[in-house]
Amino acid sequence: MNKPAKFVAILYDILEQDNFKTTIRWTKDGKGFYILRIPEFQSTIMEEFFNTQNFQSFLRQLSLYGFKMKKNEKNQKIYNHPLFFQGNYQELYKIQRRKKAKDIQEQYFDSVSPQISINNMRHQLEILRRQQQQLLMQMRIQFQIQFLIAKKINAMVDHFNENHTNEQRKQIYEKPMHLLFQLIFGHKPEFASNLMEPLYEDLIGQLSPFSEFPCSPIQFAKFL
Repeated sequence: MNKPAKFVAILYDILEQDNFKTTIRWTKDGKGFYILRIPEFQSTIMEEFFNTQNFQSFLRQLSLYGFKMKKNEKNQKIYNHPLFFQGNYQELYKIQRRKKAKDIQEQYFDSVSPQISINNMRHQLEILRRQQQQLLMQMRIQFQIQFLIAKKINAMVDHFNENHTNEQRKQIYEKPMHLLFQLIFGHKPEFASNLMEPLYEDLIGQLSPFSEFPCSPIQFAKFL
């Protein structure tokens, strides 16, 4: 028994499966088929059986194998071929793909499909734009947090120098400074190390908060 072309055989098998009838099905007389849900057909059936979601490519294949399109009384697009009808699997091998470029006259059955692709691209671009805005907002917030912390540190240093001796600084500010180190280190370790460790040594002593405390914002919250 002669075997039909792979594309034609797969298409016929799809139409014979009951679980795809909500997406693609034979016409009532079995002499053609129509697609009920193009997006679902692209994302499920085409992806699984044809390794693509390009609906325009599917239409080109139909044209190359000699399928025609016409609209029925319900304005549905019906695709048919004289040899492609329900129950005629044994003659599908006669449906041959046109090979020479000069013999190919591609018929674009669906003028809406390019617009569908454009709309999908616009939707994806809009999602990317929103994600970019969210990332920029998060970066601004982090920068503001670090800026405010640096201002607080400068104010504390000025206050220390003006009002307290070294011994008083140790007694009054040792615990708050530990907590502040943990918070900054949890947000940005390199920033904290460069800025805070020399300051800590000057105000409190040689004890390094980075060796004594595993710093993170979560642990900082325990002290609140």
